[in-house]
Amino acid sequence: MSDKVKVCAIGCGYISSTFHYPSLAEMEDVELVGLCEISEERLKLGMERFGFKRAYKDYQEMLEKEKPDAVYVILHPHLSYPILEYCYRNKFDVFSEKPPALTTFQAKVLLEIVKENGNITQIGYQRKFVPLVRKMREMVEKRGPVDQFTVTFCKNQADLPASYIDILTVDASHMLDCMLWLAGSEPLSVSSIVRNSYRDNNVKYNALVLFPGGVSGFFSANWNSGRRFLEVEIHGQGCVAKTDVEHTGFYYDKAHPDGITITAQQAAGSDKPHHVLGFFDQSRNFIDCVKSRKKPLGCLENAVKTMELVDKIYASSLL
Repeated sequence: MSDKVKVCAIGCGYISSTFHYPSLAEMEDVELVGLCEISEERLKLGMERFGFKRAYKDYQEMLEKEKPDAVYVILHPHLSYPILEYCYRNKFDVFSEKPPALTTFQAKVLLEIVKENGNITQIGYQRKFVPLVRKMREMVEKRGPVDQFTVTFCKNQADLPASYIDILTVDASHMLDCMLWLAGSEPLSVSSIVRNSYRDNNVKYNALVLFPGGVSGFFSANWNSGRRFLEVEIHGQGCVAKTDVEHTGFYYDKAHPDGITITAQQAAGSDKPHHVLGFFDQSRNFIDCVKSRKKPLGCLENAVKTMELVDKIYASSLL
């Protein structure tokens, strides 16, 4: 590998052009060599805005010609599986959006291919990379281990039409992934209440999760709420951090009864959304691991564990 990591990308929609490709374009050790997109308008936008060198309509042709060091697959999950299978079987290192597949079974099939070929993988559950969340966790852990936490994700989107994949798997699982990161281990037991119906706007998920050492986590998601918000509350040894993930964090202990306030921009050292929301740090982790051949924090193996937790929440529902 040369000093620069050669990257090809597949897909240039809103998420990729707003968060992923601006992150890569800032990295001096990344070269954007090829972009594949079926929309002429989005393809032109990607080439002009981010400096991809060559345009393609066929991703296999692009990968065969460019022979990149890494591939970004930023597509809806119902489109990702065959492309990821091709990339993994051909030993490409891949960053892909979440979830990596429609089902846990599909994700496990992909994981077996990765284990055979040694691919470096990163899945786009980026909330654990948000600088504000990481700063809040760091402040709590200075006093000792985390022993309880709550993660919440709410939106006002219950009027969306039924889709090819449920809300918990495709989107709300962001905060389940964050929960597993906070716990640092796999769950021992799960008790949940699930209401997953668009017909009566009753799209709600709640789960109490027990982890080793008596650590407990509570997850709540509601797609019929008043507005979009993501919250993380982390309890430690005589302290607590309360965080509106995309805006402001508050840390409290006996020495700071009025709290220490940190904004998302302060934690990120930037006001650019791809920095504030963790996308840059996630891609930085991936690119560094492509170079060092170490396993990224958001690897496919960990994404499978997140999808397994989704399955456990459905299976343990009291309703």
